[in-house]
Amino acid sequence: MRINELKPNQRLMLLALMAAGGAAPNQHLSSVVALKAPDRKALERHGLVLATPLPRGSFALELTDAGWNTARETFTAAPPPGSRSADKVLHAVLGRLAGFMETNLLSAADVFAIMPSPAPAPAGGESRPSAARAIEEAYRALVTRPQGWVRLSALRRALPDFDRDALDAALLDLLRARRISLEPVVDQKTLTAEDRAAGLLVGAAPAHHFAFLD
Repeated sequence: MRINELKPNQRLMLLALMAAGGAAPNQHLSSVVALKAPDRKALERHGLVLATPLPRGSFALELTDAGWNTARETFTAAPPPGSRSADKVLHAVLGRLAGFMETNLLSAADVFAIMPSPAPAPAGGESRPSAARAIEEAYRALVTRPQGWVRLSALRRALPDFDRDALDAALLDLLRARRISLEPVVDQKTLTAEDRAAGLLVGAAPAHHFAFLD
C-alpha cells in the first residue's frame, strides 16, 4: 500500500504508533486517532501493523518494518487532498524533521523507537535480581488472578530498593518485548494521588497499571 493510497486517519494512526515507540494498546490509540475497524484491518492486511491480543478482550497494535517505512514516507508526502490547516502545518513540521534526519543519517526508529536500557550494575558487587525479574516476582505476589492488573503504585511500594528510572526502563523493555500490557486505568476517578504520581508515560498518555501476558 503506497502512502497516497492511505486515508488521512490511516496515516495518522501510523504516525501515532511511531510516536508511541512503535507499539501501543488500541485503547490508547483510539483516544488519539479515530480509526474504524475496516481501516485498521486494511493496515493489517497490507502488512503495515500487527495486532496482538491483550487481557479483557483488548489488543495492541505494532508497526511492522513496512509500517515504519510507510510512516517515514509521510514526512515528505504531500498533505492529503482537502487537508485542513492543522494537517498542512503537521506536514510542514514533518518535512523539517525529515531534513534533520537525513542530514544526521537517522532512521525513524533511531528517533522514535523505545530502546532497551541496560540495567544498572549492583552497588558493591552485591547480587540482586534484575529490575525486570524483580517486577515479575512482585507482580506474581500482588496479582489476584491470572493476567490480572496491578497498579504501578503497588509495584513501586513493593520494590523500594529499585529507583524509579530503573523500574521505568525495565517496564518499557518488557512492553517492547510484548511480555506485558501497560495501560491507563479506564476509570480515572479511581486513581489516588499516589497512583497518579506512580504513572509512567507511554506515548502521549500516562499508564497506571500493568499485566503480564504470560
